[in-house]
Amino acid sequence: MHRTVSIDYVVVTNGRVEMWMDGGACVGLRPGDHVVQRGTMHRWVNPSETEPARVLAVTLPCEPFVIPG
Repeated sequence: MHRTVSIDYVVVTNGRVEMWMDGGACVGLRPGDHVVQRGTMHRWVNPSETEPARVLAVTLPCEPFVIPG
């Protein structure tokens, strides 16, 4: 798991990808699917043992923020 001080735009171009969040939620993504996130604790997983996956990510800096809790 990791967190960045950025706004991330991520698009899946090939294969399948899972984005896991620290609360245990999982978002399954396929080609053409995208996410926009800011400061979420997450990790990326390719659920296939045989097929590659590719994502295009644009990461932009943002002002630091406070995570409640």
